[in-house]
Amino acid sequence: MIAGPSVQICDECVDICLDIVSEDRKDARSTEESADGNGDRATPTLTVCSLCHLPTTDEQGTYVTNRGILCPGCVGEIEVALARRGDESV
Repeated sequence: MIAGPSVQICDECVDICLDIVSEDRKDARSTEESADGNGDRATPTLTVCSLCHLPTTDEQGTYVTNRGILCPGCVGEIEVALARRGDESV
């Protein structure tokens, strides 16, 4: 569930949106590759963050063994939370 001050979005709707975004990006990549004739270039693989379920690329994400990929935003939030926890224990 994604919740904000005046909105809530259920996990099912988030998954549907991720599918749409993923398909749009695949279509855009196919169009770009056919337009420039460079269909053999490597494109980043789009995946979903294991924590927030937002799309990220394998190149941008951080792989955590037995947990999956974390997006840069979640990695940053985890670092902040760990720093706060460390400050509280002093």
